[in-house]
Amino acid sequence: MSTQTPGPWVAHNKTVWVMESFDQDRIGVIANTNSGRPDGEDEANARLIASAPDMLDAIADIAAITTGDVTEDTLAEIQGICRAALAKAKGA
Repeated sequence: MSTQTPGPWVAHNKTVWVMESFDQDRIGVIANTNSGRPDGEDEANARLIASAPDMLDAIADIAAITTGDVTEDTLAEIQGICRAALAKAKGA
């Protein structure tokens, strides 16, 4: 089974780029969302696509910490993981 292009992925305007690291230049295009949709929708779509690796990591992290009893500390950790992934997807 194939895997996705490793991140980080970064949205810039309507294009999603894969980066060697956050300190380096863009090395390839993952997606272009230039569909002509109104009101910043293309840019929002690019941010959502760029956040896919982070959301995949968040789901894996949550799956790993919820194998046993879920404590209040575990729930707080899950909330933090989810908030971080949502913030990237929303461009916050």
